[in-house]
Amino acid sequence: MAKNGKKGSEFGCVYYREDRNRWIVQYYEYHPITQKKIHKEKSFKNEDEAQEYLRSVMISKESEAYIEEKGITLKEIMINILEKKYEYNLISEAQYERVERTQRRMFENPLLSKDISRVSVEELQDFVNSYREFSDSSIKKVFEQLNQAFKYALDRGYIGRSPMPQVLRPRSKKQKSLIRAMTLEEENKFVQFLTSQTLKECPYKNEYLIQLFMGLRIGECLALTHHDIDLEHRRIRVNKTLTRDVRGIVSMGDTTKTEAG
Repeated sequence: MAKNGKKGSEFGCVYYREDRNRWIVQYYEYHPITQKKIHKEKSFKNEDEAQEYLRSVMISKESEAYIEEKGITLKEIMINILEKKYEYNLISEAQYERVERTQRRMFENPLLSKDISRVSVEELQDFVNSYREFSDSSIKKVFEQLNQAFKYALDRGYIGRSPMPQVLRPRSKKQKSLIRAMTLEEENKFVQFLTSQTLKECPYKNEYLIQLFMGLRIGECLALTHHDIDLEHRRIRVNKTLTRDVRGIVSMGDTTKTEAG
């Protein structure tokens, strides 16, 4: 029996097949050239997974009629924006992983699973205020995610106006830690200590020394290979860095963190 929409519906449907003991998601896509309707099907073990998948398909297709009838949450919009940015190569795998990490923390709050058209200014203010124990940079990232989501919804007509202009960005209560560079005397003592140690006593002595004398980030330092080191001309070529991919796994990037790097 169809549980969501009817078979053949433009909105797709979810129904249970007793002979397969599976929940089936059925929907349609259009061929990009011929525009012919293509039937799609995917099976799931339980109904919740099937319903969630159908929603993600309809939202990724930006089906205005579906969204108008079923609604769309802040969470779904934020995920959709991130996936499209990655799909269109607008962000790197490392950037994807950082944004996803911010989003995962935000999604712990039930407000992000609420229909965006029903989210009030007061709810948003309470939500961002809950981040006052985090750093100012974390609060800024949260604001960026919310602003993008509401702009996206406004541009597509999902909401009549954005509440974000009325939401104040709070200051962090977290005490800022003082970061300073080592003095020349401290550097000399550190170098003396490192050079007096064996690799067994200090396994990372070479990494520390390369970073100190070359000004490299840790990812750039760990990405170096023997091909990058030219002892004859006393040069080190820095052209890549270790980073995290979309699964959070450390991998070798093919560029440095910035163009200047």
